[in-house]
Amino acid sequence: SKPPLCAILFSCQGRGTNLYGPDDPCTDSTTFASAVPVPTAGWFGNGEIGPLGAVLPGGGREKVKTHMHGFTSVFAMIYDTSGDAEEAE
Repeated sequence: SKPPLCAILFSCQGRGTNLYGPDDPCTDSTTFASAVPVPTAGWFGNGEIGPLGAVLPGGGREKVKTHMHGFTSVFAMIYDTSGDAEEAE
């Protein structure tokens, strides 16, 4: 499978320095970057909308329900799907 092009991070405003303290304001983004080394952008919000559990590319998206979360971080992975139909033939 193709690696993600980039990711978007949505973090609750209750995280960052509010949760981890002033010495560790980027815990979510640095932890994610160490696991998935792609360009990442994002922002803090007041509640995050996302699925419960993992959604893997090409599998089971129609059965996934989204929920409003609090004090969480949600990552959206952006993939290039151009050419996928041609590869499947």
